Amino acid sequence: KVGRQKEFEIALQRLRGRDADVSLEAAEIKDFIETIDKLPKAGIQDLFSRSYIGPVIIGAGLMVFQQFAGINGILFYASETFVSAGFDSGNLGTILMACIQLPLTTLGALLMDRSGRKPLLLVSTSGLIVGTLMSAVSFYLKVFTGYSRSKSQSSHSPAYWSTLQAIH
Repeated sequence: KVGRQKEFEIALQRLRGRDADVSLEAAEIKDFIETIDKLPKAGIQDLFSRSYIGPVIIGAGLMVFQQFAGINGILFYASETFVSAGFDSGNLGTILMACIQLPLTTLGALLMDRSGRKPLLLVSTSGLIVGTLMSAVSFYLKVFTGYSRSKSQSSHSPAYWSTLQAIH
């Protein structure tokens, strides 16, 4: 805040310790703040300038695409998907999906810090493609070949593939 120089120096002294000389660091911070204050202020209209319009359109497009192709669409139809996959209750499948999704999301966040976004995105997309294809083939076989859970208790039922898809 402006005009609170003494409080700033006290806080800096407390942070660095009683014996530390903070006068040089305080002067550097003050100079830096003055330099930043002299810079031109950015506004909303700057987002639509010629140099930024491309990245803004890409970012907004990715957000819109994510709403149609992301987890929101999967979660919205999760109950119906699990019922059609052979689960007795769509609620059970949805609860299982949430219980699986929470630790894996945490693991993904931790891996993102260690390995970076790009490798994690590539691995995640590959898993998503494989899981979606397995689910699609499973439901195709169920619809067009008459496969149902009552005919066979094979571990390769649509419920099995839906569970694999939910894990990813």
